[in-house]
Amino acid sequence: MLIIILTDRFIGIVQCIQGSLILAGPRLNGPVPLSGRWLGPAARADAEQCHQGTQCDPLERHAVAAAAAASLLGPYCNEGQFRCVPSLKCIPETWRCDGEYDCGEGDLTDEVNCTDAVALQCSAFEGECHNGECLELSPFCDGHWDCDSDELQCDKQDAACAAMNCSYNCKLTPRGPRCYCPGGQVPESLNSTRCVDHDECQEPGTCDQLCRNTPGSYECSCVSGYDKAKGGRCRAINAAAAAASLLGPYCNEGQFRCVPSLKCIPETWRCDGEYDCGEGDLTDEVNCTDAVALQCSAFEGECHNGECLELSPFCDGHWDCDSDELQCDKQDAACAAMNCSYNCKLTPRGPRCYCPGGQVPESLNSTRCVDHDECQEPGTCDQLCRNTPGSYECSCVSGYDKAKGGRCRAINVPSSEPATLTLFSNGSVLHISLQELQSNASAEKAAAGGLLSVLALPQAHAFEVNRTALVSTHIYHPNTVTLDLANEHVYWVDVYEDVIERVDYEGQRRWTLKKFPDSPVLLRSLQAIEVFENTIYLSPWTGNVIVALDRFTHKTHLLRRNVTRATNFRISHRQKQPEVAHPCRENNGDCNQICVPLWTRRFASARCLCTAGYKLHNQTTCLLAAQDKFLVYSDKRLSRIAGVPLGTEQVQQLEQLGELPDVMVPIYNASIGQTIDVNVRAKSVFYVVHDDLDLGVLEEPSFSIKCQSLNGSVSRPLAHGLERLHSMAYDWINDHLYWATNLKLHVAPLRNMSQVLTFATECDAMSIDLDPTTGLLYWTQWSIQTCLAGIYSAWMVGTHKELLAKGTTEMPMHWPRSLDVDRWAKRIYWCDSLCGSIERMRLDGTGREVLLKSDQFHPYSMVQHNAMIYWVGTKKSSIFHVHHGNQTSTVHLQSSGRSADLRIFDVATQPMPQTPSACSQSKCPGMYLNTPKGAICRSGACNGGRHGASQLLVDLPVPAIG
Repeated sequence: MLIIILTDRFIGIVQCIQGSLILAGPRLNGPVPLSGRWLGPAARADAEQCHQGTQCDPLERHAVAAAAAASLLGPYCNEGQFRCVPSLKCIPETWRCDGEYDCGEGDLTDEVNCTDAVALQCSAFEGECHNGECLELSPFCDGHWDCDSDELQCDKQDAACAAMNCSYNCKLTPRGPRCYCPGGQVPESLNSTRCVDHDECQEPGTCDQLCRNTPGSYECSCVSGYDKAKGGRCRAINAAAAAASLLGPYCNEGQFRCVPSLKCIPETWRCDGEYDCGEGDLTDEVNCTDAVALQCSAFEGECHNGECLELSPFCDGHWDCDSDELQCDKQDAACAAMNCSYNCKLTPRGPRCYCPGGQVPESLNSTRCVDHDECQEPGTCDQLCRNTPGSYECSCVSGYDKAKGGRCRAINVPSSEPATLTLFSNGSVLHISLQELQSNASAEKAAAGGLLSVLALPQAHAFEVNRTALVSTHIYHPNTVTLDLANEHVYWVDVYEDVIERVDYEGQRRWTLKKFPDSPVLLRSLQAIEVFENTIYLSPWTGNVIVALDRFTHKTHLLRRNVTRATNFRISHRQKQPEVAHPCRENNGDCNQICVPLWTRRFASARCLCTAGYKLHNQTTCLLAAQDKFLVYSDKRLSRIAGVPLGTEQVQQLEQLGELPDVMVPIYNASIGQTIDVNVRAKSVFYVVHDDLDLGVLEEPSFSIKCQSLNGSVSRPLAHGLERLHSMAYDWINDHLYWATNLKLHVAPLRNMSQVLTFATECDAMSIDLDPTTGLLYWTQWSIQTCLAGIYSAWMVGTHKELLAKGTTEMPMHWPRSLDVDRWAKRIYWCDSLCGSIERMRLDGTGREVLLKSDQFHPYSMVQHNAMIYWVGTKKSSIFHVHHGNQTSTVHLQSSGRSADLRIFDVATQPMPQTPSACSQSKCPGMYLNTPKGAICRSGACNGGRHGASQLLVDLPVPAIG
């Protein structure tokens, strides 16, 4: 009977006692009968061997223990996975016996009980411990435990080593005494006593490409097409640029007209070494300069029409081109003087030597055969290629496994989770298994391609410094960039030229995927691209499909039909975001906000960054970018509110340092085109948001007013369920908020926004501003329907309405907005977004003057501060400033998506009175509103947070607003 004792941590103690297999350990769960259903085939075989009385060696004991324990713990790993013991970790089955320990620290079960072909083998300078671990020979018997058995029986080392006669030194290992050598040398074989030079070239990663061993050292070099740069790394050499080509009539700019096919092809396909004009038309590869002309290789001959043909078909009795069977009766005589090492053929350009398979002539007219370097041919291997005599070997980079056909396939963890394609289509997001797509795919043969264009693509750190243009010519409309990490390629789609292109990480080796008219899938109107392993995923909008294209064979797989306007692809797989060791993974690189790895020559250092509104101090700590004065603006394109310094020099200094010019934490999801205002003393911003974005066609939108602190720590709603807001203004003395909706103007105290007082207006107040120091309210109305454009004033209680300005023949007015009162200069400023002007006048409506009028910039919003006007136009996505007295000094301040509203954040713009206001000392049940004659107590309607009914203030002896 076989008995197993389960343990918390197997230490490989397995004994064969009287035909029974015993496993021992610290945590005893009790004896369990060991039958066939508990053990896998390998474990059953070892158990049967033990049962028959055969002694197991330590490694086999450990393997049997691991297999038995894993079986008894239950099948919790998915199919295609291996259960580690004691770590209980699940790893891909393909990681078993691959020469690497993958189960984790102290768990070696994935590399035991392997066949000799795949078992982990210790090198000549290593010794094997009882648990199977390989350890360099020098630590054995050095007084320190480095594995489970490197310090056993060390008292017998001298006697055991005495008979070895080692040339350098000797150590006792669990498998007996072993000779070891000084640095740079290794034992000649596993049990040799003689030291020889260590061949470092056999160690993976010693060199990038080619490695030559030297006594005590080694030398690295690069294959053809690569140059050795600093640090011994191999870098690709850029090919010579293609020469300019002639354009035929009727073809578009940047195209070449083929003759006689009259086909239009990209100009860059001229003299590129491939025939692109179609069958029988070779004009794109004739009349080329020597630098770019189509050159037949050393194993090809040139026909009269310029076609390249392998040498063996010449004079073989079959016509393969227009001249390969001419004058063949003269071949023997012509070849007699060649003295070829293998064979000879007569070509239209004379006799040529050719070679057997796997070899090529040394040069174009050479008689000597040399090995053919297949690795120089594009597509020979998926990733890594090593040339061998007469052949070649393909391999894969780390994280990929070689599958059937020699293709490299990414390793996923866990392997039971297949790669998925995340599709963004017509506002929807779909997650589709690639296994599902590929199982349903129908394979058709197709070639792909397009018109050449180049993307000005930046290779930058996450912060905007050290930006490098990878490619900078023929830029049109690049879209959807993706990376091939294994081969270090950048792919993109040019939607204007309708092509797929690629460069390497250095911007070199530019490549265009070509397409041909006989493709079964029409690759047109390309919008999205993704690359995974050897497949390029595309979304041609013309066919509303998703297709997969093999980048070597050009075979096309139709993956999915009826996909409406797919705009993006992303593959979800471990190797699309592989694990990389970098300093930011430990304690966030000591950064208190954002840590970004700064890579230099493949080594990373931690660089701390701050979120918008914060500045970096002491290289690691982000502190709030506190400024007393700055400009607040709303950005339509990004639906955000942000702040920038008031001076151009400040903005430029920050950009030169690689820092964002934001001086406040941005507010996101602010409603497009809505108004803003600031509370300087509370350091907060008032803004508007949509209540519900998922509205039906006939539903009217509603809005909310919110308030957020400059550091983003506090955000609170003030009012909700409001009609569309035209404008908003803050009374900083009484802490009231005014806002305008359709034919109404509202005011409410911030302490109780449900207590709303509403005034009726004849026309919409499109812009409002307040001067609570004088008790006056200013607003504008536009020329819409029966309303005439004008600027008005009234007391802040809604009385004493007065027209200050309106349009005239000499000075028209249509859409005045962005009212801004200069309380010290007694002026009021505004811009007319239809007239394209910035104007001002005195507070009583006199002295109106135009400060700036521009059809080029067309001011849309403005604000003034300290004799400087800041404004943004409808035609330029930038903020500008200009001095009052100099219209020609318009200066770019800050680029934004499209600004909608501007405000100055400065405590001087919201001055407090010298004496406390009457409102703060009274017991008014409603709210005190300032007027030129003092404060007046007014009551507002209260209905649980909604604005009250419209009131006309008929109890006052003066007209109400409107």
